[in-house]
Amino acid sequence: MPTAHAKSPGPIAFTVAASADAQLLCRVLGFVARLGWVPDKVDAIRQGDEMRISIRLGDIDVDRAELLAENIRAMIDVEAVQLVLC
Repeated sequence: MPTAHAKSPGPIAFTVAASADAQLLCRVLGFVARLGWVPDKVDAIRQGDEMRISIRLGDIDVDRAELLAENIRAMIDVEAVQLVLC
């Protein structure tokens, strides 16, 4: 279990799988922006009715990254969020 304000050993990547929606990318990036983070890399692809968003963030607290992942998971149309330490 990470301790409070535990730093990640490097960048963290999020992968979001969701139903395709015109506002999804903006809503997901809005969560990132509210925390004052600027992504190192963002990729989004729509395949039919599904959308996959990949976001890479540099050196952030693991506990804050987990909180961000939970907030994204709670969004309507989001099916899954994976959080990976890079």
